[in-house]
Amino acid sequence: EKVLRCLHAVTPINKENEIASKRRVECVLNHLEHRSGYLSNLNGIFRLRVNTTALMDDSNPESPDEDVISLLSDSEDPEEIVVTYGLNSDGDQVIMAANSPEGAAEEGAAKSRMPQRIDTAILDRSTPCGECILCNAPDCERCFVCLSKGRAETDVCIRKSCCKIPFENKAKSLVGFPHEWQYAFCDPNQGVLVKSPRRILSLAGLVIRRPMLAAFQTPGYQYFHSFEAAFSSVQHEDTSEATKLVESFLSHVHGSDAMKSYPKHFLVGRRFCFEFTNVNGMNVAMFGVISTCFRESSEAETDIFMVQYDSDCIEIAAKSLGTTILRLQLISSEQAWGGCISFERKARIRGRHSVVRSIDQATAVEYWVTPDMRMEEMVEQDDGIKVPMLTILLRGYKFVFSAHNDDEGIAVSVSCISMNVDDGTADESILKPGELIDLGVFCPLSDSDTKPLPVFLLKNYVHNFSIDSYAGDGNGNVYDLTEDAKGTMHLAATKKVLSYVRSCNDTEVPTIHGGLDPSGKVHLLFGVRYRGDWKEYTSIMEEEIQPIFRGEQKEVTLARNAMINEQQEARYLSAMKNFGPVELLQCAKFIGSLFLGSPTAVPSSGMKERLFRVATCLRHRIAELGDPSINVADQLIQRSIDQVKGSQQQQTVTGRHFAPHIAKTF
Repeated sequence: EKVLRCLHAVTPINKENEIASKRRVECVLNHLEHRSGYLSNLNGIFRLRVNTTALMDDSNPESPDEDVISLLSDSEDPEEIVVTYGLNSDGDQVIMAANSPEGAAEEGAAKSRMPQRIDTAILDRSTPCGECILCNAPDCERCFVCLSKGRAETDVCIRKSCCKIPFENKAKSLVGFPHEWQYAFCDPNQGVLVKSPRRILSLAGLVIRRPMLAAFQTPGYQYFHSFEAAFSSVQHEDTSEATKLVESFLSHVHGSDAMKSYPKHFLVGRRFCFEFTNVNGMNVAMFGVISTCFRESSEAETDIFMVQYDSDCIEIAAKSLGTTILRLQLISSEQAWGGCISFERKARIRGRHSVVRSIDQATAVEYWVTPDMRMEEMVEQDDGIKVPMLTILLRGYKFVFSAHNDDEGIAVSVSCISMNVDDGTADESILKPGELIDLGVFCPLSDSDTKPLPVFLLKNYVHNFSIDSYAGDGNGNVYDLTEDAKGTMHLAATKKVLSYVRSCNDTEVPTIHGGLDPSGKVHLLFGVRYRGDWKEYTSIMEEEIQPIFRGEQKEVTLARNAMINEQQEARYLSAMKNFGPVELLQCAKFIGSLFLGSPTAVPSSGMKERLFRVATCLRHRIAELGDPSINVADQLIQRSIDQVKGSQQQQTVTGRHFAPHIAKTF
């Protein structure tokens, strides 16, 4: 496509003529859409390709201003013209029409009204940098581009879309999904910098976007960083249509080797149950059926499943328990086997063809068991400081999870006692292979805990990665339990014992695990995961779990984030250097909320240094993109930095010890 531009027909919207100018914008856009072939929405900039011959027809009653019509009709290319509608350097909405015939004088006048660094070659950037991780990756040899017989030299594997190219410039229509849904493979570092129990498919770097607002309004989007989360948010007509959607997309990215429906699987058609404790401490049991199995071939061992929850359960959960469940969801093989076993144990099914009798020790299984009763409270220690404690009653045992201070900071330990006065099996675990005790919702605890992934990466970097332990992955967002300015836990999190579970070291085996319930909230689970290795499972149970049933008190730890290593800082900066316009605007708004609000944050010297480093990185990326719609982000970051430099340097208190200020919080 030949894209022609000019910047001299600029109509700002200000307070004096806001209504009239907005009407003019709508009038022009409506007129162009009436004559055009299509409308595409690119991050606040609307581009329309129009036939200017048809544009001069008088049949449309809402004709735009004569000066704009004159500009369009004088185009050097009467068949193809582009009109851009976006933001100018002052944050005002503007119309930018294409291809001025007025010569260099008008062009110079136009450039004087816009930021001087704008370079249309950068703005419409589509040339790979040749240096990033995706540019240097080998072809996947599986996507539709790699398998195309007539592939040209310029056709690039969809898994190799340069990290430097913004999502908006490389997004493709999402095969099988509703209209205007788009996808692209972006920097794979971003998604793995946060622990995620959601992802089942190996599609690192996949970003999916769906529009949230109608045309001619400020565009809003929801972003997903996993196919599973995007799939669940679609309103599917039935399981057949949903199955075709999954197959279409997977064949698009994985070619003939992609997973396909495998109706002969033993679990297809079996009843399923997923039980969990909601954020209010109430037990929720979601019943459904395994509708589809997906696998690469009949001999393959790696499967994923589609579960369809019963409409009655969805209605009860929403109306009575305040929990929203999506009807169709993709789950792992471990969850599918575990959910079917959970249903059979609840329904007391023991037949010859039951799932329990058909499974073997080589099959990985996972399902949650909910406590019979639970109570979370603040208890006072000998030193007068109150700490959180969680008490759980399950199958005749009482489990107590309590926080305490040690030489390394705060830790959480568990103890267990039998409630049976004549119990001869107190040294045996009550947990069957695959069972994990649901300790409750870890995050989010409130609506304010949800943050876009780029904002969390920025915040975690500025606070020197101290908040990583208090975060979990949601549907394209990150759940964060800390205050934005200080990086310490907010009040609600300090009252939850789960907030103090430490990450294990290299020699420890974690007994606390993260998982997502059907409503998308992150839970912490106690036990040992069964991965199909009986010898490994029994060994860990004997070492970590059995002593608890014999009366010992043991610390519980969480699996550490694989990205916490010596490369962490470099990976974070690398991810931020590849942010697109949407991510940059989100980060600028977050920085502005910290230092331009009331009251403003007073960063420590260390936080200042990291903030300046981030600001330099983000502003360099803004200049590199040269997109006029994000000039306001550059100005917001600069104002925030100026505010920080002018503020008095104060030292903030950080750490995870029960210091006096933490005691007051309790």
